[in-house]
Amino acid sequence: MMKSKCHNISRPMVILGLLVTMFFLLGAQNDQGTATEEMNVIDKTLPDLQVTIENSPKQWSNRKQATVTVKITNLGGTTARNFSVGLYLSRNSTITQRDLLLLGGRKFIQVVRPKKTILIELTGSHRNPETVSAGSYYLGVIVDETNQVKEQYENNNTASAFFYNHRMRQEFP
Repeated sequence: MMKSKCHNISRPMVILGLLVTMFFLLGAQNDQGTATEEMNVIDKTLPDLQVTIENSPKQWSNRKQATVTVKITNLGGTTARNFSVGLYLSRNSTITQRDLLLLGGRKFIQVVRPKKTILIELTGSHRNPETVSAGSYYLGVIVDETNQVKEQYENNNTASAFFYNHRMRQEFP
């Protein structure tokens, strides 16, 4: 009978080794709990732009301008430079560039320093107000619309706020 030459390894070390091996064999898990093929390495020296809507209309007439107050925070470790922020009209709370960019609803931001916050106002109107029916909509904001800023996280660059659109009838003389 042959004796094991690894008898000096403690039981906790063996368990730790098995756990590390299982982690790398199974892969890391993302936020949804599903396995990923490789681990994402987060670069803490990158900017990280986060956007929230601080103030927006609860009701809006499609023939008037909509104004929202937007808070942009750089949660990252370096300065974010030269990016745009757009104000969009959407039928759902998931705001993308496929939604309607409101006329005049874009601003360009030169600098947001690390761990700093800026407040801006975006004002926009619909290009063809007669095409917007009454009903429920979302005003949405996208910060860094064209991905000019390489960031730690890209999933916190949109925000939306619900409102109701009152379609105004055109007055005839």
